[in-house]
Amino acid sequence: MNTIGVEKPLAVVLAPEEVTATFDRRVMQQIDLLSENGWNVILLAHNSGQREVTVEIHANHISLLIPRRGFTGISPDASAFAKLGNAFGYYSDQIVKVSKNKTRGVRSKMVSPKPLVASEIDKRTLIYAKALEIFNVKGVDFVLCCDLPAGEVAIELAQRNGAALWFDAHEHYSEQASLSDSQKRVLAIQEQRIVSKADRSYTVTPQLAEIMSQKFGSTGSVDFLPNSLRVDRMPSKGRLRRILGIDDSDTVILYHGGFFFDRNLDALLSGFQESTNENLHLVMMGYGDRDKVLGKLLDLNDRRVHFLSAVPSSELLEYVIDADAIAIPYPAVDINTLNCFPNKLGDAIALKKPVIANSELIFLGNYIQKYDAGVSIDFSSSQQVAQSFNSLDLSKLKPNWEAAEKDLGWTFHSQTFVGWLKNDFR
Repeated sequence: MNTIGVEKPLAVVLAPEEVTATFDRRVMQQIDLLSENGWNVILLAHNSGQREVTVEIHANHISLLIPRRGFTGISPDASAFAKLGNAFGYYSDQIVKVSKNKTRGVRSKMVSPKPLVASEIDKRTLIYAKALEIFNVKGVDFVLCCDLPAGEVAIELAQRNGAALWFDAHEHYSEQASLSDSQKRVLAIQEQRIVSKADRSYTVTPQLAEIMSQKFGSTGSVDFLPNSLRVDRMPSKGRLRRILGIDDSDTVILYHGGFFFDRNLDALLSGFQESTNENLHLVMMGYGDRDKVLGKLLDLNDRRVHFLSAVPSSELLEYVIDADAIAIPYPAVDINTLNCFPNKLGDAIALKKPVIANSELIFLGNYIQKYDAGVSIDFSSSQQVAQSFNSLDLSKLKPNWEAAEKDLGWTFHSQTFVGWLKNDFR
């Protein structure tokens, strides 16, 4: 029995980022699968901008949100944490009170916050380990490390508890284009270390899995788990066309996600604006500094171009379902983008929507060719993009959605993950 007081195995999931409204669904879907297969789950993540640890009680896990800054001590209210196990069925008065008041969690004050060490990864290791020690989290059976920044504390936590360790590499971290050569060398050593320590490592595409397996082959292989989308209830109708006043007979190309540089969003927008297809609409929906990224390209007088702010993940499908195709214009800036499996592709497979992707992208190009589930276009110039949109005819596609779902959809994702659990925890 572990410290949460329930005869279930205990998994600790270390998240790659802070928990927000747009928090990584890959992490949350794996938490769902763990819970559904008999595990108690504690999620360790960041609480940006706060000077206190926050405990959130959810239906299938507990979130322990840690400030990014270090600390020398914590003075938690013992009753607030309520022995952790109360969140999994042994409800105390404190937890019931939290539920009735509809608060998100119970907060514990921090004392004397200050940075512990200079290195961000080392600092997170110490912070996470200290938080687990203070809250007396023991008897951990399984540690799931989601991406490299949480790697060192994951290794430490697994070793302290004699727990199994899995490493979910959301990308080949040391091959990011934004890193310097020296940063890549340091991070490659850390990647090799966690792959060597992990009982199972996996990433988002077969191509990345093969590259990482070859690179770290002497210490461990890397498996593949796609960024599939779980849809428990398909939306009966969409919101996007109604909100924007787009006719059902018109074709909607949707880009949804972040407004960031190095995503070819300028080429997508300028190329679309140069196109002459009056029945084609481009909807760009998401978060980030849209005006800074798109700048002078913004033409709010073009009736075919529409902008929407990001919506909660619980509402997203009600917008995506109205699209006729999903745009994935990312440039091939490094190994990760060449072989990316963005959440947008998971949406497309789940909702049976074709994609319009940059022809440079290897994994997406193979996907389009194998399943006839989209169009690859040249994003090197606005003229090329405009020409592609002018000749776009989605009716010519004959997508094999059944095969795509079987190979890359939620059925494959869930069966693979659960199969690993059964194999590794017999």
